[in-house]
Amino acid sequence: MTDIRKALNVFEQGIQKGQIAMISASGPVSMTVMLIKTSSDTIIPTYPLKLVTGDGEIPQVELATPGTDLIYGLAIFNPKVSSWEDEDVFQVTTKNTVIHLKSDEKLSRGDTVGMATTAPFELIAGTSANTIGQLLDDVEIDGIARVELWIPLTVAV
Repeated sequence: MTDIRKALNVFEQGIQKGQIAMISASGPVSMTVMLIKTSSDTIIPTYPLKLVTGDGEIPQVELATPGTDLIYGLAIFNPKVSSWEDEDVFQVTTKNTVIHLKSDEKLSRGDTVGMATTAPFELIAGTSANTIGQLLDDVEIDGIARVELWIPLTVAV
C-alpha cells in the first residue's frame, strides 16, 4: 500500500525544532511580527513571545516567560535565518499550529504540555500556569515531538 504522507523530496533534511509539523488544506498559518527595538534578547526558533504595546502595522513582540506571561506564539524555524534581534520581522505560530518542539522530560502522546521558564524553553508537563498545547507523539528526554498549540489561550486551562 502506498503511503501518500511520505515526503516527495528525497533530499529532505532531518526534523528541526520549530518547524511546522502539519499543514492544513489552507496551508500553514502564521503571523508576521516584529521584535521591539528596545529588546536585548536574541530570539531563536521555538522561543515564546508576548505581544507588547507599540505603534506600527506589524504586531510587536518580546520574549515571554512561560508560566508568567501570556504567550502569543512561538518563533517558527526559518532555513534562511537562524535568529532575530531588535526590530527584526519574522513569523510566529498561531492557535492550532502543529510544530516540532524539543522535550526536557519523558512525555506521552495526549499529554498536556507546557514550557520550561528559561532558555532553551523545552517541553515539560503542563500545569494550569504554563500550558501551551497537547503532545501528538511519545517523546523521550531531548527528543523532538509534534505539539498542537493552544496558544494564544483565550480562556484559563
